[in-house]
Amino acid sequence: RGCVNSKMDSDERVVVRAPIDRLGEAGHCIRSRLLTAILYGTPLLVVVQKYRTPSRDVIMKICSFFGNEDFYTLLIPILLWIVDGRLGRLFLLLLAVGFYVTGLLKNNLCLPRPPIPAVVPLEFASDWALPSLHAVNGVICPWYIFFYTYIHYEWSTSTQTLLFLVIAVWSFMVMFSRLYLGVHSPADIVAGGFIGCGILAIWLQVDLAIDVYIKTSNSAVWMAIVWSAILAFIHPHSRPFTLTYPDTVVNLGLATGLVIGTSWMDLPLGATTALLERPNGLSAFHIIVASVTRFVMGTTVLFLVRFVLKQLFRPVISWCVLNFGLTPVSSSKIIAGHPFNTHYTPAFTLPGELVELNKNKPTPKTEHEQEDEVSTASSMTSSEMINGFVDIDVPTKYIVYCCMGWFASQGAQLLFHLMGT
Repeated sequence: RGCVNSKMDSDERVVVRAPIDRLGEAGHCIRSRLLTAILYGTPLLVVVQKYRTPSRDVIMKICSFFGNEDFYTLLIPILLWIVDGRLGRLFLLLLAVGFYVTGLLKNNLCLPRPPIPAVVPLEFASDWALPSLHAVNGVICPWYIFFYTYIHYEWSTSTQTLLFLVIAVWSFMVMFSRLYLGVHSPADIVAGGFIGCGILAIWLQVDLAIDVYIKTSNSAVWMAIVWSAILAFIHPHSRPFTLTYPDTVVNLGLATGLVIGTSWMDLPLGATTALLERPNGLSAFHIIVASVTRFVMGTTVLFLVRFVLKQLFRPVISWCVLNFGLTPVSSSKIIAGHPFNTHYTPAFTLPGELVELNKNKPTPKTEHEQEDEVSTASSMTSSEMINGFVDIDVPTKYIVYCCMGWFASQGAQLLFHLMGT
């Protein structure tokens, strides 16, 4: 169920095993070829980093910001509460799909980031590389906004052309910034781009049908809860911990909460889902004031809800785990206190290439003993249970972000109605 590795910056060779290795020779062949593709792009990254300057570093870090979850945390409320409620809902669901597919592949392949010290990364990243999440998001998120507006809005050619240029620059700079910062190889970016194109192509065919189903079907809520639980269960984990699985759980929780809020939406007469969807014309001044009020008040309450619920549910879940005779642990604290390097070094070895070394072993182990040891180490349950330890961050984040998804879709609209905005 999970990836197994040791400290990647050690002098010993370490066999890094992944779930795809269970396919035998086929799995090894896939990982070997992809690893070769990752290393093949090293000369290009070495050339790019020769053109680094302090000012360019800042620009590229800003560009990278437009492809991570912190930026989308700010963008989604703007879409939901101000621009277009349906666009905001579908955008969030699409983002959750992107996170899930990317995390699924990352933790199944367990492939390293560009080699060091040949490449000097300007950001620290402790999760696996291929495919690049920034590349996937850099395709599906900007271009979904473009295609949605192209299909549903009657804008002039000049306006649509301007939007196209903005989207193209946004998408390209997000992906290029990851190369410049030295945290992804060209193979990671290309793979993420193709995967993003595939996800977007499918999503454009089913997005409206999904939105109608959520708003009209009596089974939408229970289907969302059941499927999110199933998807969380089958998602592979990584040991040592990385942020990939917790981030996936966060997005599953947000998507589930959004479905609950949208399906059970019963707003008072006169309340709207987005400011610009109001039928009556509003002055530019009123739109600006109301938009700023909605964003500031909505995000403030949203993050307050997250803080309060975390303080409430974390000790409750920890108490439940203790009562089952298990030991609660926090993956976020483990990652913060013991980060590990996922960049390629000479220590990185795929199964089948070299026998894993153990500096403390008095005598060599047989292949059977090694396989037993690795099998035991990689055995994980859906709740991140490892030898009696349970990661309480997983259920805590799911519940908390599920509540946040509900607030973003319905609770905030009630708040805005009461505020008269």
